[in-house]
Amino acid sequence: MAIVKMSVFQLTFFASERDALLQRLQTFDKVHIVEQGEPPDESIHALSLTKEHNALQSELSRLEEAIETLRPYVPVPVHWTEKLGNALPRVKTNGEIPVEEILDEIHNEKEAMHRAAEKSKANAEKKQELSHWSALDVSKEQLSAMRSIQAMVGTIPQRWADDVRKYVVSEAKGTAIEFLDGDAKVYYVLVLTNGKDEGLSAVLRDASFQPFPLEDGGTIVEQLRELDRDTMAQQKIIADGKVHLKQLCEKWLTSLEVAYEERAEQR
Repeated sequence: MAIVKMSVFQLTFFASERDALLQRLQTFDKVHIVEQGEPPDESIHALSLTKEHNALQSELSRLEEAIETLRPYVPVPVHWTEKLGNALPRVKTNGEIPVEEILDEIHNEKEAMHRAAEKSKANAEKKQELSHWSALDVSKEQLSAMRSIQAMVGTIPQRWADDVRKYVVSEAKGTAIEFLDGDAKVYYVLVLTNGKDEGLSAVLRDASFQPFPLEDGGTIVEQLRELDRDTMAQQKIIADGKVHLKQLCEKWLTSLEVAYEERAEQR
């Protein structure tokens, strides 16, 4: 009788399935069963499955984010889920594309564009506030250097303008220089030539005076110019990012959609 070479294999299964599996194996001819130690811990196996599931869900979420980020750069708008259900090419990626690197690249570009947009918005708000003071062609350093003059910069409601002006001119023996604005406020530069005046603090407090924090780094006009330069730089980041995302869309979008479908089938 010929001797048939046998193959060796190992099975890992839940302890609760042991009897049913052994009965099934007995239906095959020439099966020799050798138990290898204690059965595996079901909780460990379940934990492994949970980790795999969470990792899969995380990758699906990242793929979905990347696809939704690239979709606006497709020439003809078509929602990617419709494409998945209809004409998606059935070309398996089989791990041939660097999915993680692509996802990181798309995410990083998206975040950089978001930061640039937020910075541009902040610049616009700051420019709006500084524009009221564009006639004040003096820097914080120059004001601080006036040792014999107390200078105060800030805003008060328009209804208190006359009271403050009269006090500064008649009582404090100083000068009130005002810059009017259309939002019911009077913008002031208060320059007191006789040093510190204790009474002025009370008058300003009663008039709801709000100090304006002059920043280091040149005059208001110079700061406005710097804001314009920075805003242009942020807008360039956004424009370059759009070009980059369009290139990534043309190169990888279809592959990412296929990868998404492959992962979704594993759930």
